[in-house]
Amino acid sequence: MQTRGDSADREKQREQLYALRMLLEEALHDSNELHHRIREIQLRVAQLSAWVERGDLGGFANVR
Repeated sequence: MQTRGDSADREKQREQLYALRMLLEEALHDSNELHHRIREIQLRVAQLSAWVERGDLGGFANVR
C-alpha cells in the first residue's frame, strides 16, 4: 500500500530525474558546439600550415 510520503518521494525523484535529463541535454548541446568550434580551428590551422609550406605568407592577411 502506498502512503502519501511514498508518492511525494516518487514525485521528487521524477523532478530530479527530469532536471538531470535537462542538464544532460544542455551538456550535449554545449559539447556539440565545442566540437564544431574545434573542427573550425583545426581547419584554420591546416590552412595556415599549407600557406606556410608554400611560402605564401600573404595568406596570413586573410586570417580573422
